[in-house]
Amino acid sequence: LNEYLNLISSNENSHKIILEASKNLINRQISIADTAPQTIFESFNAELPIIAPNVGGFPDFVIHNKNGLVYKGASISGIKKSLIKIIDNPHLIDYFRSNISRNKTIKENVVELIKLYKAF
Repeated sequence: LNEYLNLISSNENSHKIILEASKNLINRQISIADTAPQTIFESFNAELPIIAPNVGGFPDFVIHNKNGLVYKGASISGIKKSLIKIIDNPHLIDYFRSNISRNKTIKENVVELIKLYKAF
């Protein structure tokens, strides 16, 4: 892996560090269109629920009212409505967190991509 990537720092427990630092937080995605958002993989591996627009690849991973919230388009009103829902129902964060499935780590994803590219 080091042959393909130059990592500035590496910590096998980084997901645990992120989780501890953000136990009461929820990740909010604002990208307009992304087919396989790496931030979703990273957030879910850190057990962070997500608020995301229903564009690009977000709805493929974020299941509304199960592991996060999905709002229509990339609107400010959609984000606002979702955040108010979380503020009014803070227990949802733990519920969403309990429904997050493990995703590939960055390393696993890179190794898979390298194998895929080498196959061609």
